[in-house]
Amino acid sequence: MEDIPRGEPSYWKDLGAGKTLMCLHFVRGGICGNPEKPENAIIVCLDSSPQDFIEDAQSVFRKWDIKKTIERGHLILIDGYTGRLGFVPEGPYAIPKDDYKIDSIIDRILTAQEKNNAKRLVIDPVSRLFSDRSQIRRDSEIDKFTFFLQNGSIKEKREEKLPLTTILTAESAEGHFSEEHYGAHGVIRLSFERRENTKVRTLEIVKMRRTMHSMDYVEYEIGVDGIDVIA
Repeated sequence: MEDIPRGEPSYWKDLGAGKTLMCLHFVRGGICGNPEKPENAIIVCLDSSPQDFIEDAQSVFRKWDIKKTIERGHLILIDGYTGRLGFVPEGPYAIPKDDYKIDSIIDRILTAQEKNNAKRLVIDPVSRLFSDRSQIRRDSEIDKFTFFLQNGSIKEKREEKLPLTTILTAESAEGHFSEEHYGAHGVIRLSFERRENTKVRTLEIVKMRRTMHSMDYVEYEIGVDGIDVIA
């Protein structure tokens, strides 16, 4: 996953294929892979609360103390879930229930990035940002959000772009791509493949701009250290 270029790849996945765990693997690799020069991260939680996200991480990555990682400032969780449900969220980076819009989410990302100088960003899942929009408004906000991820601003291009490698997760039906996928620099599809009386998890790089990549389906497993690709 270290070969993913700076940009905004998107995972396209089947239900239960492990897209959130893949994102955690991506974040953990940046922070723990080089302790002397860690790549700090931001995760925007849109499908579960930050506390649930932490518990999910602890249930799989048993050798990674994610709470300590957060306490040390290497990882910031933005709560975009609680307010969306109509409840009052807690935390300095939470998105208020009465201010749930793209501009507010972008503002929280910029504030968090300035705080910990993050190099990696995860939005899980990006489809939640636009689920209650009309088609015209949805298209407009996807364009705005994509422009922000590419340029670090929603108004004009900056000479210095945000140094973020961004993973957007999304669910999609077989053979169907949404606007998020077309706007992404890369699409990695996670899915299940039936083999006799069982299923195995497989990974496919559908596209990755400016990068030569394999066209093979690659089998992977989820273990105590995260994602293990089977050669």
